[in-house]
Amino acid sequence: MVARNFLEVDNSILYPRLDIAGEKSGITGMEFPFLNYLIYLCS
Repeated sequence: MVARNFLEVDNSILYPRLDIAGEKSGITGMEFPFLNYLIYLCS
């Protein structure tokens, strides 16, 4: 989900997004998304 949002929404590694935020921006605190960003770069 996070890797897909890097591709579809915004590719800023410092602001990972989730789809379950409702009316909020989706930016959430989580572990550093290094693996998710590598998946985004490969796609």
